[in-house]
Amino acid sequence: MLKPEKLYSFMKMAISESRKSKPEDGSIHPKVGAVIVDENGTVVAKAHRGEQGRGDHAEFIAISKAIQAGFKDFSRATIFATLEPCTHRGHGKTPCAERIVNTGFGRIYIGALDPNPVIVGHGETFLRMRQGLIVERFPSELERQIREDNREFWNLFSSAHLPSTSLYIQVRVSDVILSKLRSAGVDIDHIPTEDDYSLRDLASYVYGRGKFHSKTRKEILDFLVEARSSAFDQKYSSYTYDQDARKIEERWKKEFPGILKRFKVYDFPKRRILNVGIGNGLEGVGLFEHCINFTGVDIAPESLTKAQTKFPRATFIKDSAESLDEISDQSQDIYVSLRTYQSAFFDIQESVRQAYRVLAPGGIFIASIANAYVEGNVFVRGLLPHGSKNVDQDCAPNLANAIRHILTKHRFDDVGVHSGKAEEYVFGRKRYH
Repeated sequence: MLKPEKLYSFMKMAISESRKSKPEDGSIHPKVGAVIVDENGTVVAKAHRGEQGRGDHAEFIAISKAIQAGFKDFSRATIFATLEPCTHRGHGKTPCAERIVNTGFGRIYIGALDPNPVIVGHGETFLRMRQGLIVERFPSELERQIREDNREFWNLFSSAHLPSTSLYIQVRVSDVILSKLRSAGVDIDHIPTEDDYSLRDLASYVYGRGKFHSKTRKEILDFLVEARSSAFDQKYSSYTYDQDARKIEERWKKEFPGILKRFKVYDFPKRRILNVGIGNGLEGVGLFEHCINFTGVDIAPESLTKAQTKFPRATFIKDSAESLDEISDQSQDIYVSLRTYQSAFFDIQESVRQAYRVLAPGGIFIASIANAYVEGNVFVRGLLPHGSKNVDQDCAPNLANAIRHILTKHRFDDVGVHSGKAEEYVFGRKRYH
């Protein structure tokens, strides 16, 4: 196994190689680099897209170079590819993912998934299904470099629209809250929807403009808390798997335990688990049914009632991630919050602070940010920014990176980010001392 600093240097080498990619046919194509390294850390071959012929893929060229040089021990070798290997090529050409498997590589590092929503994740999934091949990712900061180097290519897929019939367009938390404010007689035509705008910020905004007559700031906040709860019930209490992007790839249920394995946690059903933002319990099925000490928290009462039917042995509490008043200090081993931290008017700083408080020393924090939508069988990669109708492929990775910095600031160790099939994961371990 190569040392981390050597791995990082080979990833950067692949990125440097990608920048040599040759333009072709006047269309926008990705810049892709590939580097092959033997078990001792010696570079066997490196290549970039179009190096030997127009449109020839970097992985294909690098493998050909290695074979021509007489290299044979691919089972102990590692290939670094800046873009997810393809699973389809033109007539008579072998897809790169298939070529990598047939060549017998022992390990591959992928820089970024293909942004095309029609094919995103297919190459990685194909590779992960092959026994004996270990599939890893570049760290998030290098993935961002790759995306920046390929900005034009990414932009081809970054402005996807969701149809007006989409749940995410029809029911927006900010719209529901605005409607309830107006119904209460508040003369207001809009409310701020910035990413870092919390419910407390909104209460101050309304109070400062004298819009909610005779109400204190605390009373306004209480009103907004209930309005947000109602909005989440309206949106998610009847949420089904058909509306969830993760239905496209059932493998996502292995991502959560896979992250726990990074912390050498193999018996998580026996641990004290707190699921913040459990909703109607949909995503917990297949993950948490066998947990013997499981607590679900959500702000939406109807959703909680439905979650109770799925987990009859669990404890359920109506509360927010920013509060957790009924959860004792240092009482939990694992804090998990799937697809909640990107919510409108969510206070990430305070939620991380509460997570730190309730976790025991050495406890694990895992949060995920939604990074895909599904409409019918159409998979749309990205996140819908607050107040926007266009899906943005940068939004979720940027938010995940911001949470990573907050975790570090709040005394979490081993902090990292992992890009899953349909979400970005952020994780860390609470310090022991």
